[in-house]
Amino acid sequence: MRIKIPLTLFSDINSSEICKGIVLRKIREEEITDFFGISNRKLNDELNLASCTPIICKKPTDEGLFHFGDVVSHALSNHLPVFSSNYIMEIDQDNPKDLINRLVITLKLRPFTRTGVGVYFDEKRSTNIISPNPYCKLGKYLSLRKDDLYEFQELLTKLEHIVDDPKFILLIEKYLFSVSGVQISDKNRFLELAIALEMILLPKSVGELNYRFSLRGSKLLNRYIGQDKKEAFDLMKTIYDVRSKLAHEGTSKKLNRELLLKCQEITSLFIKKYIEDDTFFSDENLNNVCID
Repeated sequence: MRIKIPLTLFSDINSSEICKGIVLRKIREEEITDFFGISNRKLNDELNLASCTPIICKKPTDEGLFHFGDVVSHALSNHLPVFSSNYIMEIDQDNPKDLINRLVITLKLRPFTRTGVGVYFDEKRSTNIISPNPYCKLGKYLSLRKDDLYEFQELLTKLEHIVDDPKFILLIEKYLFSVSGVQISDKNRFLELAIALEMILLPKSVGELNYRFSLRGSKLLNRYIGQDKKEAFDLMKTIYDVRSKLAHEGTSKKLNRELLLKCQEITSLFIKKYIEDDTFFSDENLNNVCID
């Protein structure tokens, strides 16, 4: 089965095999028409649609692929931002479902972005997939350049051994919801991220949770990115305090966009480390990390 996934990327890649059966390449003119129902497309520097010629589709195509020509025309005439993918992720595998799941996780573990999957089709039959983009009004479109490919490929491969683990499934669901395009508040996004952090740092819910959360998190931030231990401890304590306030009172004066971004960066970092070696995050081992 051959599946084509349209993506919007800042990238210097022309065409590259990401791994066996997956090629990332620039989108072709005929695919722009097939996916979006437009021609003569021009993008601006922000990768939003600057101009195009909508193709009016009076009836569904034989394959059933929905055309967005009328919608695009309305949006442009009302000066609304419209994204139109500039890359294709082409997958050629007999059973691509698991691979697509790992691709989505790998993409969304990068910083908050506006890149998502809206529709895909194979050679025999077209399929519409309406899926919220991971867009939280917190970043630009995903940047995936040649220098990023090794890390991207490594994470995609390492996900194979853990993607079906029950704890990881719940953990990643919380993270993916927090960075999804669903219209939810920053409070909800933060709460989901903080709970995901708790799942990683507090595998056993015993003892001084706030202190253990802050100490373990600060030790790992110092270990992974060299952050000052006192500064990291204060940041982790703030995250836990805000999480508790939100969970019990529904609000916290300390929550702001900067803290949300920090929490997302930390959660993404720890999840990637968890994927590399989930056994490292046992309660006993995390205690040993704090002793070192």
